[in-house]
Amino acid sequence: MKRTTLTLLSIFLMLTLFENCRTTQKISQSDTYELSDNVLAAFGEDIFKRESCSSCHTLSLEQAHSAFKSLDGLGGKYTSGWHYLYLANPDTMFPSAIMPSFPHLYQNNLDKKKLTKWLKEKSLIKKVNTDSVWAKMVRQADVLSEEITQSATPVEGRTEALALIAYLQQIPSSDYKKKVDSLEMERKKQEEIAWEKMWDQALAVKDSTNVIFQASQNKESIQKGQNLFEQYCIACHGNKAEGRIGPNLTDKDWLYGGKELDIARTIAFGVPHKGMLSYRSFFTPTEVGEIIAYISSLKGKGGKK
Repeated sequence: MKRTTLTLLSIFLMLTLFENCRTTQKISQSDTYELSDNVLAAFGEDIFKRESCSSCHTLSLEQAHSAFKSLDGLGGKYTSGWHYLYLANPDTMFPSAIMPSFPHLYQNNLDKKKLTKWLKEKSLIKKVNTDSVWAKMVRQADVLSEEITQSATPVEGRTEALALIAYLQQIPSSDYKKKVDSLEMERKKQEEIAWEKMWDQALAVKDSTNVIFQASQNKESIQKGQNLFEQYCIACHGNKAEGRIGPNLTDKDWLYGGKELDIARTIAFGVPHKGMLSYRSFFTPTEVGEIIAYISSLKGKGGKK
C-alpha cells in the first residue's frame, strides 16, 4: 500500500514538474516572440498598432479590398530607404498616394525610458535585462540607419520611424499569398517568354528601323514618356529625374551607357545589385523609347534635388 502511495505521489510530482516545464517553455516562447532577435521590429509592431495602421491595412491578402490595402508579404518588397522616404512624404513617391505622412515618427526618438515602459506594458520587465535589450535595439537601429543612408538619404537620429520600418520589413507572406504568388509567377513566366522574344528582336536591330529608336526620336513620344515616368520612375529618380535613390538622369554622366539602346537595356534588364528592377516584362520596347524621349528632353537641364 505504501509502495502504491509513493508511486502515485511520484507520478503526481513528475506530472507537476512536466507541466511547470511546459509553462516555462510557453513563457520562453512568448518572450522569444515579443523580443525576438529583432527587438526594433517588435517595438515597431506596437507603433504600427498605436498609429492605427490596421484601420487602412490588413496583413492578410484574403481580407484586402479597395479601401483596405494588404501588407501581406511586404517584408523585403521595397528597400528600407524607400520606406524611409515614403513614410515621411508618401505623395513624393507616388503622386496618387492617399496615405498621410508621419513626420512625428521622425521627431520621436527611441530612448531607454520608452523601452522600459514598453517592457512593463508587455509584462516582460522582470523577465529580461533592460540594459541588454536596449543595447540590442540601439545596434539594430544603427545598422538600419546605415543601410538607409547608403541607399537613399541621411538618417537623423534613432527615431520611431526606424522601428516601424523594421517591423514592416519583416511582415511575411501568408500561405494564401504564397499560393496566389505562385499562380501569378507561372502566368508571368509564360508572358515573359513572349515578351523576351519581342525584346530580343527589338534589341537586335541597331539601325533607324529599331522601334525603340523610332519612338525615342518622335517628339510626340515626350508627353507619353513623361506620363510613364511620373507613374513608375519618380519614386527612385525624382520628380524631374534629378535623382533620389536612383541616379540623376539629366546630366551627361551615364553609369551604363547613354545611347538609346544602352538606356533601353538598363530599363529592360535592370541593375539588380543597385536596386534597379527589370522592366522587360512590364514595358514594351515602344514604351521604353517613349521614356527615353522624355529623359532626353531633360538632358542638360540639371535637375536639382
